[in-house]
Amino acid sequence: DRVYESTQQSAEIAIAHRFKGGEKTFVVGSLWPEDLEVLAPFINEHRHSLKFILAPHEISEKFITQIEQVLSVKTIRYSRVQATENLEPYSVLIIDNIGMLSTLYRYGEFAFVGGAYGKGLHNILEAACYGIPILFGDQNYLKFQEARELIMRGGAFAISGYTDLKKTFELLTNKPESFLLACEVTQSYVKENLGATTKIV
Repeated sequence: DRVYESTQQSAEIAIAHRFKGGEKTFVVGSLWPEDLEVLAPFINEHRHSLKFILAPHEISEKFITQIEQVLSVKTIRYSRVQATENLEPYSVLIIDNIGMLSTLYRYGEFAFVGGAYGKGLHNILEAACYGIPILFGDQNYLKFQEARELIMRGGAFAISGYTDLKKTFELLTNKPESFLLACEVTQSYVKENLGATTKIV
């Protein structure tokens, strides 16, 4: 209930809106180094067809620098965007602050939620509220009921590595029915489960 309410009340993030423009965008939330290993070659390969918004779990200078070094695309940090700067040349926007992830998913056609290659999958309901396909690692997600159910319904995908990520993305882009099903599933899943607060009370 809280997640859905917050997404309904979310304000426009002007920089993210400008960065996206009219391009298809992949939003990566709670990015860990283990996620970056899988995503980096994918980002480098799709720099001409997709924009990427990366929100690291840790916003340390060390990790942000690591992201910039492994990507062979033009990146810019959120904090360094100038008010009138043309963001069209940039392929990657790195979010170097905290507190806006739940709103950032509104700019994506696809979401990758981090953590599942390590300690555990982060919140996927924030992305689900916007009705987009959700991808995440395949190693530590089973304890999250929403992840299991969304996979069963075709709204989410557990990714074993770069090859699997590429294959899943091609499925979603080359088969419109798969993409539309995923969008419908994620959005309806959230709405089906609203009212939990009232039930508990």
